[in-house]
Amino acid sequence: MSIDYKGFMGLETPTFSATDKLLAAVFQEVLEMLECEPSAYNDIQHLVDRQRIERPEYDYFWDWMKGKGFALLASLDRPLPNSEELADFLDYRRGVLELDRSNGDMNMMIVSISELLVATNAFLSAFFETSASIELSGSSIPIDNRSNTTTNNKWIVVKSSAEPYAELLLYAQ
Repeated sequence: MSIDYKGFMGLETPTFSATDKLLAAVFQEVLEMLECEPSAYNDIQHLVDRQRIERPEYDYFWDWMKGKGFALLASLDRPLPNSEELADFLDYRRGVLELDRSNGDMNMMIVSISELLVATNAFLSAFFETSASIELSGSSIPIDNRSNTTTNNKWIVVKSSAEPYAELLLYAQ
């Protein structure tokens, strides 16, 4: 039986792109680090609840997951485009997890998992913020000539009629 690792982690976005598959592989590594068989649990929240009882020595991590980890996971619930930059980042993070796993120290593995969630959230936020302007530049956007405004220093702001937040800044001589 094939396990939907993204679904197990609470993500509902389907896995289509190669980077979606890489993220699923990273989540598989996380579960292997925690030495947890996903089929024994309903989802990540069930796993954390049970592990809190079975492995109380790591309460600090289970508390962190409840307080911050689940929110970080939820923020990753979006379709990922095929991107070399994104793939390289996910491959790197997976490599870090594998190195920490090979160390065998559960405390280091837990730190690595929490760093993974924080770093991936930050990276994806920056990636999508940057890619929003790149995606707009690759297509034609109708320009509404009536929405042009000139500032005091000869800068013209041209707004798009198709994209509410798309603007073009031009210098008028």
